[in-house]
Amino acid sequence: MILANDHERSPDYVSIDEIRIKKTQNGAPKNRVSLLFGEHSRELIGPETGLMLLKMLCGEIEEKLLDEALKDSEFQLILNANPVSRARVEAGEYCLRENPHGVDLNRNWDEKWNLGSTASSDNQFHGQRPFSEPETQLVRDLITGFQPTTFLSVHSGTLGMYMPWAYDSQHLAKRNRGPMLSVLEELDSSHCKCPFGAAGKEVGYDCPGTSFDWVYDHLKAPFSFAWEIYADPLEREGLRRRWEEKVASMQTSEHPSNSVAFHSELNRLCLDTGN
Repeated sequence: MILANDHERSPDYVSIDEIRIKKTQNGAPKNRVSLLFGEHSRELIGPETGLMLLKMLCGEIEEKLLDEALKDSEFQLILNANPVSRARVEAGEYCLRENPHGVDLNRNWDEKWNLGSTASSDNQFHGQRPFSEPETQLVRDLITGFQPTTFLSVHSGTLGMYMPWAYDSQHLAKRNRGPMLSVLEELDSSHCKCPFGAAGKEVGYDCPGTSFDWVYDHLKAPFSFAWEIYADPLEREGLRRRWEEKVASMQTSEHPSNSVAFHSELNRLCLDTGN
């Protein structure tokens, strides 16, 4: 556990728990996987899903795939990134999304932060400055100390599997683009069957200041994702139809950007050109 020491004598005191799990004893694990849950306090299912994953990683619930992954991977789980507001949600404020200062923690990261909402009444208010909030400061430091090769921010409210960029609805990340898209496409077809790709483009609105854009850009994590894991049942048919339409268009299009070879070559060319 790491504490916000500069806030510990004030009403704004916050603590964030970090859990690391690995089996590798000799040398550093090949993969370092960081998972972040609960940035938005009303999204209760995220931290509960993380807790179930923790039980699997610790062997309380048998899962052969995770047991295999632990042979060369270390996992970092931050199960509750907005703990004070989470307690208020559990006490009955079921719609509360922001932290106690009214800041959307997933708009408070220093990645195109200046493009975010400046209206304090907006539930996507980005704060007075990047990393103005003790929660984002703590989570930033925990993830920076871990240096993940894969980062995943888990949310709910819709279904979707996203990669950078989230900050606008126009841009798709360049660095490691092909491998990230391949991961999303494969997992999506096997499990979610929901919209996938660049976050801003797929959700249809700009999301500057997000954790997974920041980890991708500043920590240079090869893989950085945000997943939306629960939607209103009435919306699921429409989300699946969007996925089917996208897959069909990719299969029928003759554009070279739909080929694995294209993605591999594009990734090679973009490795030295930034994001």
